[in-house]
Order: sequence, then structure tokens, then C-alpha cells
Amino acid sequence: MAEHRESLPDESDDRESLPDELFEALSQADAWAGWEEQPADVQALYVTWVSRPRRARERRERAETTAYYAAHGALDKAIRRGSPWEAITSILPW
Repeated sequence: MAEHRESLPDESDDRESLPDELFEALSQADAWAGWEEQPADVQALYVTWVSRPRRARERRERAETTAYYAAHGALDKAIRRGSPWEAITSILPW
């Protein structure tokens, strides 16, 4: 009798959906372990950030930065999140 197994997402599918610059940077920095331990929303944020620039040089620089933080296990900590105070002061007219 055949076992029923859930269809798990294939890692290669996730890697193929990355921008070329990010894929290469993560491979060169051997940072895949740090990348894969991040939640999907953090990964999506970095993929968007790396993909956004039109210039290849800027995409490469962003990809290298991402790979650096992934290799050091600090990707989530590298995201600059605004504080509620910054949000309030940004709308005040002073």
C-alpha cells in the first residue's frame, strides 16, 4: 500500500525564484543555511529589495549585502523597522 505523504515544497523551486544576483551571492558566500532559516516574509522583503533597481551593479551590491547578513545569521536584525514614535513625528508639521 502506498503511503500518503504531503507534497513538500522543493528547495530548488524556491532557489529558482530568486533573482540571479541573489542566487549567486548566496552561493558565493555559502549563506544558504542562513537564508533558508528566515521566515518567508523576510525572504520576500529581501527578494523585492534586491530586484527593485534597474542597474545590475546596484542589484549585485544589494544581493551581496543580503548574503553577508544571511551568512552571519543576522538577516532579520538587519531590517530597519520604524518605531511608532518615528511614524508619529513623520506626520507632524514641525
